[in-house]
Amino acid sequence: MSTSTLTATCRQRQLRVAVELTGAGSWFDLTADSGESPDTLRIKAVDLRSAQRMAAGVRSDAVHAGRAPLDIAVLVDLDALIADTARDARAAMNQRTALTDRPSRPDTLQYVGTPAGLAGLIGDIFTAGVADGVTVRPLSTTTLSAFMNTTLPSLRRWGLVTDAAGREHLDSLRSPLHATSHLAADRLSSQVTRSA
Repeated sequence: MSTSTLTATCRQRQLRVAVELTGAGSWFDLTADSGESPDTLRIKAVDLRSAQRMAAGVRSDAVHAGRAPLDIAVLVDLDALIADTARDARAAMNQRTALTDRPSRPDTLQYVGTPAGLAGLIGDIFTAGVADGVTVRPLSTTTLSAFMNTTLPSLRRWGLVTDAAGREHLDSLRSPLHATSHLAADRLSSQVTRSA
């Protein structure tokens, strides 16, 4: 048995969570690695079944290439809009759709609801083996704040350990992103008002 196979055999799956900030143009893995970190591959899927099939295909390809399945962490993209209540989140999504005059990305999983519900979905994606985790793409600055302050700590029950440096880096980007996001929303709102 090779050293890499032995290492992968001893290693366990670990829930991984990343965040992509639209205005920053990049994504950040918030997961603290325990030992060797796997290569990370992001996928997009329209539903959980498709995501599970794609992740299984990635792992199968890794095995055929002589790698252990745990050498690759598969994260599925997840657009999210959260609020204190599911009703408020749906209202915010309807407003967002009206302002942009188009729905969100139809090729990506989407969650609209509460911070606790988002944590549950992420936990289920990991526990059911759909993927090793998610790349959350917050659809609003309030979603990003609620995700960081409420959802992320809730994911500890699924074994998530976050990287302090990653969280600090993301926090440093939140203020400029918050200002940019509000300016864009104000511009969209005034455009809708003028055309009405």
